[in-house]
Amino acid sequence: MPTLTTPAQESIDENSDLDLPGLIHAVRRRWWVMAISVAATSLLAFVYIFITPKTYDAETIIQVEEGERKIVNIQDIANEDARSAEELKTIEQNFSSLVVLKGVVETLNLTPEQLGLKPRPERPYIQPELMRALSDATKVKLQRGTRLISIMVDNTDPVLSQKLSTETVRQFIHAYLERNLDVTNDASSVLLEEKNRLKERVEESEKAVQDYKDAHPDVPLDDSELLGDNRMMALQNGVNEARGARLRLEADEAQVQRIGHAHPQELLAVNSVANAAIVLQMQKDLAAAEADFGALTQRYLPKHPKYIQARKKLEELRSSFQKTVVDTADAVSVAVQSARATEEKMEILLHKAEQVKLGVSKISLPYTTLLKNLQSDQELYNEVQRRLKETEITKSVDRENIRVVQPAFLPDKPAKPKKILVLAAAILGGGLIGGLLIFGLNLADDSFKTVDQVEQQLSCPVVGSVPIVGKKTIQARSMAMIREPDGPLAEAFRSMRASLTLMEGEREQRSIMFTSAIPSEGKTFCSVNYAVALAQLGERTLIIDGDLRLPTVHKLFFDEPPKLGVGAVLLGEATLPEAICSTEVENLHVLPAGSRVHQPAELLAKGGFRRLLKEALNTYDRVVIDSAPILAVSDSLLLLKDVKNVCLVVRAAQTSRRLVSRALQGIVDANGAVSGVVLNQLPKANSGYYYYYSAGKYGEGVYGAVDSSKV
Repeated sequence: MPTLTTPAQESIDENSDLDLPGLIHAVRRRWWVMAISVAATSLLAFVYIFITPKTYDAETIIQVEEGERKIVNIQDIANEDARSAEELKTIEQNFSSLVVLKGVVETLNLTPEQLGLKPRPERPYIQPELMRALSDATKVKLQRGTRLISIMVDNTDPVLSQKLSTETVRQFIHAYLERNLDVTNDASSVLLEEKNRLKERVEESEKAVQDYKDAHPDVPLDDSELLGDNRMMALQNGVNEARGARLRLEADEAQVQRIGHAHPQELLAVNSVANAAIVLQMQKDLAAAEADFGALTQRYLPKHPKYIQARKKLEELRSSFQKTVVDTADAVSVAVQSARATEEKMEILLHKAEQVKLGVSKISLPYTTLLKNLQSDQELYNEVQRRLKETEITKSVDRENIRVVQPAFLPDKPAKPKKILVLAAAILGGGLIGGLLIFGLNLADDSFKTVDQVEQQLSCPVVGSVPIVGKKTIQARSMAMIREPDGPLAEAFRSMRASLTLMEGEREQRSIMFTSAIPSEGKTFCSVNYAVALAQLGERTLIIDGDLRLPTVHKLFFDEPPKLGVGAVLLGEATLPEAICSTEVENLHVLPAGSRVHQPAELLAKGGFRRLLKEALNTYDRVVIDSAPILAVSDSLLLLKDVKNVCLVVRAAQTSRRLVSRALQGIVDANGAVSGVVLNQLPKANSGYYYYYSAGKYGEGVYGAVDSSKV
C-alpha cells in the first residue's frame, strides 16, 4: 500500500526548495496576468504624463574656494572653515534660508501663479506661503567629493526658471558676505580685548617668576632637579656596590671558617684568597721554580749539589706559599669589617643627599608651577595675536570665497515629466506586480503539476499522463483512440496500457476500476480510451459503467440510453448477456448503467456486483469499470473489495492535493489495490516542466500512424 503524506508534510515539501522551473512555467501559463498588470501601469503612466504640467529646470553651479575665510577666537565665537565637510553642508542648507527666499520673492516680485500655486480668491496668498512654494521648487545639492554646489530651480516658465536660479545664488552670496563681514568685525573686537588681557597676564607671570628666583638666590632653581637626580643616582650606585662587595666577602669568610688552616690547598677555592695579588704572584713564582727543577732533574742526579740546592729552594717556596694562603685567608675577616664600614658610610651619605633633595624640591616646586603658568600664558598670547593678524588681513582683502562656475542657462526642453523614465518605470513596475501576483497565485495553487510531484508526495506510481491537445469537443476527445489513433492522446493511452501490463507480474490485471477524487476529473474519458486500447490489442474487453448516479459511458457509444444495464442485472430484472451492448469497436462491449435505480449504494452493498464481475471475467479477457468519485459518494468504496486494481484519475494543475490525498487514503483504508495514478489533461510545455513530451516525428507515418503527406 502507498504511504501518504499529511497536508502539513505536503506544505513543507512544497516550500522547502524553490521550484524555479515551476515559477517560470507559472509565468508562461499566466502571462496574461503580467500583461494586464503592465498594461494597467502603462495606462497610469500615460495619464500621469498627460496631466502633469511641463516644468523646466535651470541650474547654477558654484564653487567654494580653497582659501576660505577662517575666523576663530578664543571663545570659538564663529567657525567659518568652509574647507570642512560640515561647513560645506551648512552652506548647502543656507540656500533654503528665509533671508535668501525672501530676497528672491521681493526682488523678482513673484506672484502665486508664477510659483505654480492655484488661484485662491477667498484668501490671498501671503509672503511666507510664496517662500515655501519657492523652497519646494528649489533643489540644492552638494556634489560628492568636490567643492561644487548645484542650485536647480524648476518652473513651468523656462525664462522664469533661469531668473529664479540666478537670483537665488545672488541673494545667497550677498547674505553670506554680509554675515561674514559682521562676524569678522565682532571677532576682531573680541580678539583685541583678549590680546590686551593676555599681555597683562604674561607680564604678571614673568614678574612672579623673577621675584621667586630673587627670594632664593642660593638654590639653582633652573638646574636643581637635574643636579639632585644625578647625585642621588651616583650615591645609590655606590651603596649597591658596597653592599655587593660585603656580601661576597661574608660568603668567602664563611667558606674559610669551614675549611680551616689544616688544608691550605683547599683555601684556594675561596675567591678572595685565590684572587689576592700576593697569592697570584707566588703561584706564578712556584710554577717557574717547579719548571726549573724539572729541567735540572733531566741533567743532574739527586746527590748533585745543584739538584739538592734546587729542591731545597722549591720546598721553601711551597712552604712560603702555604703560609701566604693561610695569612690571606685570615685577612678575609678584616676585609669583611672594612666592607661593612664602607657600606654604612655610603648609606649615611645617601640619606643626607635625600634630605637635601627634599628641601630643594620644596623650594623648586612652586617655581616650576610659576614657570608653567608663564609658558601657557605666552602661548595663548601668541595664538590670539596670530588670529588677530589673520582677521585684519581678511578684512583688508574682502574677497568672495564663493564663485559661480556655471551660470544658469535658458532650458530648451522640459525636465518633467520624464516620459521615457516614467514609461520604463511603469513597465518594470507592472512586470514586478504581475510577477508577484503570479507568484502568489502559484503559491495558492496546491494542485499536482508534474509526475514527480505525484510520485514523491503520494508515494504512488503514475501509470499514465494524458496531455491537453487543442480545443476539441467532449465527444472527439473522449473517443481519441478511435477518432485520432495517431494522435498524442491515443499514444498516451497506449503508454498507460503498457505500464499497467508490466504490473501483471505483481498481481492480476484482468479487472481494473477508474475513479477520481471529485467529479470532472476525466475518469470516464480515461476508462473508455483505456478499454479501447485493450480491445485494439486483441483483448476481449468489457467496460462497465459503475456510476449509477450520473452514468456517462453510454453517451459515448449510443444515441439513446439503453434501458438495461448494471442496475437491471443487480435487481435481477435482466441477465448479464441481455444487458451487454456491442460497439463499433472490435472486441469491445459495454455494460451501461441502465435506468436510474433508487438507493444505488445499498444495491451495490448487497454483493450482487461481485457475482456480476465474476460472470463477466468468465467471458471477457479484461473488465474496465468506470465508477463514481470517491469523495462525492460512497459507491466506489463498496466496489473496491471486488476489484483487483484501481486507477485514480487526477486532473493536472487543477485538483487540490489534499482532496487527492484524502481520496487515495480512502481507497487504502478500504483495502483497495491501487495500481497507480493517471495524470489527466497535463499541459504540454516546451520547457518540459509538466513532464509530457509529444511523439514528434514518431507520430507521422510510423507505428501505424497515418502519413499526412500521403493524404
